Amino acid sequence: MWSLMILKPDIVAHPMLLKATLRELLDAGIAIAGAAKVQLTREKAQQLYETHRDKFFFYRLVRHVTSGPIVAMRVQGDVRRILGSSRLYPLPVDGGFSTIRQRCALSDVRNVAHASDSEAAERELALFEPLPPSQALLDELLRN
Repeated sequence: MWSLMILKPDIVAHPMLLKATLRELLDAGIAIAGAAKVQLTREKAQQLYETHRDKFFFYRLVRHVTSGPIVAMRVQGDVRRILGSSRLYPLPVDGGFSTIRQRCALSDVRNVAHASDSEAAERELALFEPLPPSQALLDELLRN
């Protein structure tokens, strides 16, 4: 099943972290069929996070994902496991930082990435379709 994954502005702004994250995803066997680096509009961000509209962090989340460019990708594979929990705290008791978010997230909102759950995947992908083939963008991002 294909789903949407977004690398948020906090990681897109740091080329070395972005490159390491993309390599980790590809090395884990995540298939990326389409990708685009875009500036998300407030309206589209509100549609993306519609399920959180009544939550206290909704506007913080919208403000963050519209604060700079994102990389939107059509992906297949266990992305949510590789990213880890969207809730940064509490950190693991053993001190291990085995997921991308544990290593790179700054807070529950500034948590590096978004990955669709299975119920939202189709609706969220439709917000970004058609995503162009990913190879040229991936080559550019991995080269920097």
